[in-house]
Order: sequence, then C-alpha cells, then structure tokens
Amino acid sequence: MQYLIRLVTPPGGIILDPFNGSGSTGKAAMWENKERGVDYSYIGIDLDEKYLEISQARIEYAIDADKIEEEIYQVNKDLIRPGQVLSMF
Repeated sequence: MQYLIRLVTPPGGIILDPFNGSGSTGKAAMWENKERGVDYSYIGIDLDEKYLEISQARIEYAIDADKIEEEIYQVNKDLIRPGQVLSMF
C-alpha cells in the first residue's frame, strides 16, 4: 500500500479513501510520513462507526508507534525481573 501511495500521490498531497474500512490506506500514509517525511494528509470515510474507531486507532498507532512501544517496554521492564523465564503455558 505504501508503494501505491508513493506512486500516485505527490509529496504533501491529500489521500482520499471513501471506503476507509479498517484504515490500511491511512496507516500506510502515516508510515510514509514517518519514514520519508512526505507530509501526506489523509481523509478516510466509512459508513460504519465501528470501522472508523478501528481505523483511528490504527492510524494513531502508526503516528505514535515509537512512543507507544517505549511505554510498553517501560511497563514490561518493571514487571519482568532479570533472568526470569516466561512461559505461555
């Protein structure tokens, strides 16, 4: 999706997705902004409010992924002791 955005949208362009769904296009646009500094704007439209909530969360994560992952690391660092073995079973 990022490749398609680069292919058809000039830097600083506006991306319109009238069938937003889960926000894959918006998420890809935000990753492009972060990785290449192209300053895309994104407009996503969907009839189902549930999908808008999902897409908003995915797009916000793409924008703030580094910050969110650092927060997760800090929480896990406090919960896991050095040398501790973790098991899912």
